[in-house]
This record gives sequence, structure tokens and C-alpha cells, in this order.
Amino acid sequence: MSLGHAASRGLIVVSLALGGLSACTGPTGPIGPAGPTGAQGLSGPTGPTASPGSTGPTGPTGPQGATGVAGASPGDGGSSPGGSGTGYALVDATGTVVPRVIGMSNNPWAQLYVDDAGVIWGLDTDTGKLGSAIDHQGPQDLFPSTWRYYPTPDCSGTAYAWSVPPRWAYPLPDGGFAVRPDNLGALVFSAGSVNGLAGEGCTGISDFVVKGVDPTQFVPVGAPPSLAVTPPLHMQLAR
Repeated sequence: MSLGHAASRGLIVVSLALGGLSACTGPTGPIGPAGPTGAQGLSGPTGPTASPGSTGPTGPTGPQGATGVAGASPGDGGSSPGGSGTGYALVDATGTVVPRVIGMSNNPWAQLYVDDAGVIWGLDTDTGKLGSAIDHQGPQDLFPSTWRYYPTPDCSGTAYAWSVPPRWAYPLPDGGFAVRPDNLGALVFSAGSVNGLAGEGCTGISDFVVKGVDPTQFVPVGAPPSLAVTPPLHMQLAR
């Protein structure tokens, strides 16, 4: 056998061998089961804050609410007392309502009038003039402003006036007026004597309980204002 013939035969054998290997490859097998889940990765960095969105359109107008409860009727310049029921007004001889009257005193000839400074005066309905708010009213008929009461039997020590409400015009011996301050308290004690500043002198008393205030702590308020009214004044139902 020649060398060339042998080489050709070897190539044929190799070719057949390779062809046989190629013919022996089988089909692709099925996909195997999934492997286990891997560990969670690290969190990424926070992203930038978004800019605010634009304002939405205005919503439609809602339905009208129910009508509220009617309020109180308008006042008449301060002449009628508060509360329910029919009020009254203080009117002068020309039919003009006198403003700033806050109530009727125990004296049928006097009303209580409050000025711009908050001082409460007695208003004489016969003269239309302002003056003391306390004399001839209730207890002051029996305990006038000219009397001073003492815990001692000989009118010594602190002299007390019979208690009056704060801001009420209180007459002084010199003819002026003063008011009890809002924060001045009263003292209740058993009086041993009383002194009349109008010349009655000191008189010993006993078993007499006084609710007094120290008039030296009162605040002067000067003369009462003048009112532009035509007396006499009368009460009538407010319109």
C-alpha cells in the first residue's frame, strides 16, 4: 500500500468517526428547577424630593346653611335693663330718651346713670341733675354717708363708712365725690360707737353689726357731669 493511499484511508476513517459522533448527540433536556432566592441587596440612596404640584382648581360653592336663631332686639341707648321681657326707657319732658341709664334705684325719684368714666351717679328725675348714688337708697336711709362706725367704744381708731358698691358716687364731707375702688374689700365687725360728721358727735352703741369700708381709700372723681335733658323725667315702656 502506498503512502498516499494510506493517508486517504485514514482521512476516511476519521471522517466516518466524526460523522458517527455527530449522529449520536441527543435532544436538549428539560429546564431544571429554580435555585433558591438570593440575599436582598443593599438599599439604594434616597432620591431627591419632588417639587410641589400646582394648586388644584377651586371647588364648587357649597349649599347655603340654615338660617340662624334671631338675635336680641337693638337697645334703646342703654335705658332698658337686660334680660327677656319688656324693657323700659327713661324719657324727659320732650319725649327724648335719656341714654346711659342702667337701672332704677330704691328711691322712686332717682335713677342710676353711668358716665363715660364708669362712675355711677344718682339721677334726680325732678331736676335732671346727677349727684350721690347712695343717699336715700335702701340702707342709706338709715345709715347716711355722714356717719362713721368704729370697733371701739369711743370713736377712736379706723372710721368705717357703711359699705357701698364700687364705682358708685359717694358724697364727701367737703362737697366732693369719690368712689370705692373695684378691689377694696369690706369689713364686717361689731361696732362700738358711731360718729355723725354733721355735728351729731360720738355715740356708744352695742350689738350692732356693720359691713363697713374705709372711706380714706376711696378715689376722688370730681363733680358730676351735666345732662342736656328737660325735667321732669319719667319711665315708659321702651319702643
